[in-house]
Amino acid sequence: MVLLTQRLLRVQQFKKLIADKQSPMKGLMSGKYPITKTKQYLNQGIVLRDSVRIMSINYGNYENNYEAHSGVRKIVELNLSQFQHMNPNVQVLVIKDLTPTPFFTFFLENGERFYIDAEGQDQVEILSRIQKVIGKPRELIQRETSAAEPNPANFGPGFKAKCICKIQGQVPCSFTSDVWPMQERRELKKHLNPNPKKYVFGLDDEET
Repeated sequence: MVLLTQRLLRVQQFKKLIADKQSPMKGLMSGKYPITKTKQYLNQGIVLRDSVRIMSINYGNYENNYEAHSGVRKIVELNLSQFQHMNPNVQVLVIKDLTPTPFFTFFLENGERFYIDAEGQDQVEILSRIQKVIGKPRELIQRETSAAEPNPANFGPGFKAKCICKIQGQVPCSFTSDVWPMQERRELKKHLNPNPKKYVFGLDDEET
């Protein structure tokens, strides 16, 4: 019984040692392609047009037609996370070993659908074709990004400056700063011309 317990302890220690060797170093990301989990890599994906609601990817691991699916297989391994990150409102489906040829299906919001054939094409060719057919151009993405950014000229609740007096070079707010003393305001109000058309030269014109 003692020998059996010692053997079990040795087996557990050996398994733990193997697991520690196979596990990644502390601070490093795990997985086959760790770079696909970085934010910089995810932000380089293709942005689909707003009309796309569902994207399905069909491919397989058939022995007789293995090379024809290699491009789509690479996209699933390396670029699937990019599609999901850059298109959060699009449902991405992966259908494996159900169709003899690889292709992409895009379902639009009006109920229509269209297909992109990917048989025999490599990863770069497929991605460039998707970008050309259904992806947003870079100019459109830049315009939408700039339009969504807050205008620095606006002020008020919800903007960077709550009042225009906070902007450098503007007169401070009279509510918080004593810009003009009240005594001087009263003196000015006494000599204020109520009717500029009648008293062209001011109130003293009537006395003269």
